[in-house]
Amino acid sequence: METTEQSKETKTPEKQQDMAMDQKEAKRPVNDADLEHAKAENAKLSEENTKLKAENAALQEKVNLILLKYADMDNARKRAIRDCDEGIARAKANMVRDLLPTLDDFQRAVAAAEKGDDYGKMLEGVKMIQANLFCHVAEELRLGSDAFRGQAVRPQPTGSVPGRRG
Repeated sequence: METTEQSKETKTPEKQQDMAMDQKEAKRPVNDADLEHAKAENAKLSEENTKLKAENAALQEKVNLILLKYADMDNARKRAIRDCDEGIARAKANMVRDLLPTLDDFQRAVAAAEKGDDYGKMLEGVKMIQANLFCHVAEELRLGSDAFRGQAVRPQPTGSVPGRRG
């Protein structure tokens, strides 16, 4: 047991020197000049501490403001995505709703063609359906109802819409 106690008590030379300095300072009498110097140093450190706390509070306020702005931007981004998705879904639903009568017309034309042999009337009915569909598309694209009359509809290579000026 003595060896373990001795190893605990063994100190490095630096620690021994520090302890000797602490003991000398502890034994040295405190005079008024040292006390005034310590008070002044304490006041100076207290003032610096107060300044640092104020700066820290200001920085924390700026960090909070940045986080708030980031959250606002993230919410705006999510709202824009949601609004866009809802607009696309609404447009798809409107398109399907608007095409249903045309699909019904095609179904009736096919049923009439299966019952009869008059292909002339069937062709006339399909042309009427086509004309109604083109009119509907022109109205949706705000081209006017006669934009496709008498014209073959071809996709424009530039991506422009027929009848619309660029």
